[in-house]
Amino acid sequence: MLLVFFTTQNVKGEGKMIDETTNVNKGPRERDPNLVYPSVPPKSPHFCWLNILIGGIAQIIFGQVAKGIAILAAVIILWFIELGWIVNILSIIDAYMVGKVLQSGRPVGQWQFFPS
Repeated sequence: MLLVFFTTQNVKGEGKMIDETTNVNKGPRERDPNLVYPSVPPKSPHFCWLNILIGGIAQIIFGQVAKGIAILAAVIILWFIELGWIVNILSIIDAYMVGKVLQSGRPVGQWQFFPS
């Protein structure tokens, strides 16, 4: 049986009820804007195959918008010197790994590459 104990704390002359699990200074937990959180229902990691058509699109679908745009720009620029396919293959692998982590319910960083 789980018991949560409440305590009374005097803040500026007023008594407030708080529970031990809350951080008094921060209040309720807020989402970190530097993380991408899993969606409900989770997106399939197989969206990574869309990167064959447009490099970086899977990262954008998973919520890593800035990273996806950077990958798209790198693919376009490097196709002129015939190296864009390397970035494209790496972006497919990265998108699959990001999708697997998000599908497991864990958040990933906005710019995190190849999470495990």
